[in-house]
Amino acid sequence: MNQQSTTEHKFSPADRTAALLRMLSLIRDMGRTGTAEIQLMLHTHGITMHSRSIQRHLRRFVELGLLECDQCSPKGFWWAEKSRHLKETAVAVIESLEAA
Repeated sequence: MNQQSTTEHKFSPADRTAALLRMLSLIRDMGRTGTAEIQLMLHTHGITMHSRSIQRHLRRFVELGLLECDQCSPKGFWWAEKSRHLKETAVAVIESLEAA
């Protein structure tokens, strides 16, 4: 039986970290950003991730105080004022990983 897989790629811990850093770097570059935009941009970087997974990670970043979100539907996410200094770090790390 030949079934087409609809599950997302299983990431190694290093790949998951790189994907999450990429997600944060995309938010930094665009300001207020939605889940669908992030999913599309991740795909252009060769990262396949379901929108529900992206939403779960974004909600966790909000809980940690890294990001803020509005109550619109769909939600928009942006860097929290108190953690804006971290966005440059996320971008620097992802750029270093890409250069390696």
